[in-house]
Amino acid sequence: MGKKIIEFRDFSWTYEGTDFKALDKINLTIEKGEFLGIMGENGAGKTTLCRAINGLIPHRFKGDLGGDLVIDGELDTFDTPLEILTSRVGVVGSDPSAQFLRGTVEEEVVFVAENIGLPVSEIEERLHSVLKTVKIDEKFLQKAPTDLSGGQKQRVAIAAALMGNPEIMILDEPTSQVDPVGKEEIVEVVERLCCDRNVAVILVEHRSNEILEVADTVILLSQGKLLLKDAPRPFFANVDLLLERGVYPPQIAQFGKKVLTDPFFSGFNLDPDDLPMNVEDGVRFIKRILEYQR
Repeated sequence: MGKKIIEFRDFSWTYEGTDFKALDKINLTIEKGEFLGIMGENGAGKTTLCRAINGLIPHRFKGDLGGDLVIDGELDTFDTPLEILTSRVGVVGSDPSAQFLRGTVEEEVVFVAENIGLPVSEIEERLHSVLKTVKIDEKFLQKAPTDLSGGQKQRVAIAAALMGNPEIMILDEPTSQVDPVGKEEIVEVVERLCCDRNVAVILVEHRSNEILEVADTVILLSQGKLLLKDAPRPFFANVDLLLERGVYPPQIAQFGKKVLTDPFFSGFNLDPDDLPMNVEDGVRFIKRILEYQR
């Protein structure tokens, strides 16, 4: 990390026909290889933020724009053609089936590379590389994407997006329609995008546990405003604020907050820094309480 890949500067957007700002003076910098989690209630501005990054705003949606959004230090999204922006940004939604256009996994994955006119030798090289990244065995290449499990479909969608060698990958609730095994597979793949490919990953997610495990930074959007930006643990320590804004911290954190603020436990010498965030934290937290009672 270290190089700015996305920079919002007082960025605002109001959709045509509305009288409120979907995004209101957003200032946000995302670095190359950074993993950013985005959280917020419905209507907070999460989708609008993503549309701005991949150029759909202002090129496909009508409205009033204020401020600037610069990609890779040189591309102002207002002045840059959509096809250039989309070549730098890969997008994977919550329902990969809605993105599938071709009959086999191989045809689906290479579609982007064929569209941008890459030679066959480079397509083959990229195909082998992205299959390795997303852990898809080549025996699946001739299968229909619709015959795969939910987790496999999402990995195919990620592979297809990677064929364009994007510097930024947007994932909009990619685990919302998969089982626990598929969820783990997707989280592992997304982590590898940052570590192995140095791609900036932007993950829109309602589940706090996934964000806690993988993100470098988490932001809270509410009514178009950026209310909070922090590393995952201090971010989710703001239990009351998050609940007020329709975001649910890990349940163990909510439990810990109740204990820390309950007068009954005021003499137990519990430190706010002890707020548990996962099962392991929770076990240690409860042990401290039980040891004090001895």
